[in-house]
Amino acid sequence: MLNLKLSIAQNESDQTSDRIKYVNEGKHRRKEETTGKHPFGYEIKDKHLVVIEKERPIVEFIFQQILAGYATHSIFRKILDKFGISIDARRVWRILRNPTYKGVRYGIPDYCPAIIPPEQFDRVQTILSRNQQPRRSGRIYLFSGKVVCPSCGTIMVAHRGYVNKKKNSYQQTYICGNRYITGKPHTAGGCLFGGGISENVIEKFLLNNIRPLLESYLIHFDQQNKHVPEKDKIKSIKTKLSRLKDLYLDGLIDKDSYKVDYERLQKELAQAAYAAANQKTISPLVDKIMDDDDFVNTYLTLPREQKRELWQSLIQRIELGRRPEERGKSYKDIRIFFY
Repeated sequence: MLNLKLSIAQNESDQTSDRIKYVNEGKHRRKEETTGKHPFGYEIKDKHLVVIEKERPIVEFIFQQILAGYATHSIFRKILDKFGISIDARRVWRILRNPTYKGVRYGIPDYCPAIIPPEQFDRVQTILSRNQQPRRSGRIYLFSGKVVCPSCGTIMVAHRGYVNKKKNSYQQTYICGNRYITGKPHTAGGCLFGGGISENVIEKFLLNNIRPLLESYLIHFDQQNKHVPEKDKIKSIKTKLSRLKDLYLDGLIDKDSYKVDYERLQKELAQAAYAAANQKTISPLVDKIMDDDDFVNTYLTLPREQKRELWQSLIQRIELGRRPEERGKSYKDIRIFFY
């Protein structure tokens, strides 16, 4: 009976699937939409895709810019400047790859009105297919994943910032990851932080202030952990268990009392052991830095890979304060949080 019921249910499921497929195939033959989702520049009217004329110039502009040699990360900024509409780089890429814009949908030609001529769309696909994934630069960023945007709280991404307009000299910088991807300024509801911070500024701040920063960290650590003597508590509980056992063996308490007290002490021991295992400890790097009277010179002799490993192991996050009022001035309000 169970096998029979399962067979009937499977048959009903297969029939339902066939009916849905048949309905969708019929809609495709009539060139009707089967979902409520539609690409940018189109809307659904009477079950068919129609072009939104006020968005047509934006789509045409995107394809023209690719043919002119511009990259997607520059196109979305131009869209914002010219049309006042925010479309991030990932959406620009999806628009460029979507064959709906040449009228092909679900693999069916002339399924909907085309915004881009087919030959122009195919030419763009050839250009995009030639664009290989960028190779890893091999550059080492000391604080990648650590710097937090002061405006939106997003992790700032490592970036090669050019020092001059000729772009023949650069330095490692960090810019807001949210703004780098979306390109939204504050007028579009995006990130208020429009600049970046040089890696040299953070590194110089750390080297000039490493000892007072670590001293403050150690004081705070002691205040947070001085009221948690877990090791002494574990030792005390073990002593109580030993005494409890002696009392039971000497016949001074009965078995039921021994069992109740034993289970209570075992529970307390387990809680203390768990707290001790998860208690925050100071990194050995802190002691090494504090014991080194000439840490700055020691640091400067390290290879860049070891410098990165040092900061990545020691620093949890780096927060930036208010941006300097004068353009070109370095940040001085930098907050360092250690593990």
